[in-house]
Amino acid sequence: MQLRNGSLLMSEEEFLQTSFDPEVDFVNGEIWERGMGSKDHASWQLAIAMWFQNHSREWGIKVYPELTIKVNKDGDYLIADVAVLDKSDDSEKYPTKPPIAVFEVRSPDQAMDKHYKKFKLYAEMGVENIWFVDPEDEIFKRWMNDELQPHLAFRYPAFDNNKQPRILFQLHKIKDLLQ
Repeated sequence: MQLRNGSLLMSEEEFLQTSFDPEVDFVNGEIWERGMGSKDHASWQLAIAMWFQNHSREWGIKVYPELTIKVNKDGDYLIADVAVLDKSDDSEKYPTKPPIAVFEVRSPDQAMDKHYKKFKLYAEMGVENIWFVDPEDEIFKRWMNDELQPHLAFRYPAFDNNKQPRILFQLHKIKDLLQ
């Protein structure tokens, strides 16, 4: 381990053998601290996970809060607040296949530039549904074309409009779980 510009550097092997509390992201050999979750953050994370878990058999999915995902061959790892995986892609400790969806909930002390970097890494991995919600405005935004865009519905597959979606619902149904 070494320091670079005040950041802790380590190899992928060292990262995987080290326990962090709280958990961290690992990009380009650097440790990225994650924001501390608030009650609002935890409530949204739970509501998203519950919504998908309630439909897991119907949609053939597995749902994981705080899942570490290996996003590329360079050894970069991100922790998704909530990850939705195809049930058939559930064999790896740290998934390397793109999840069906990842959700990030903004923490009060987390800078948006880190979120944007995470979104880009998820997109490069091939994740179609990259979602962000800020508990303060309660608007679901989807990462598309290098920007966050408000959306009312979740659709998977996301980009094939000629095909009946396997998963389709209005996002306010997740928000309703907060009530």
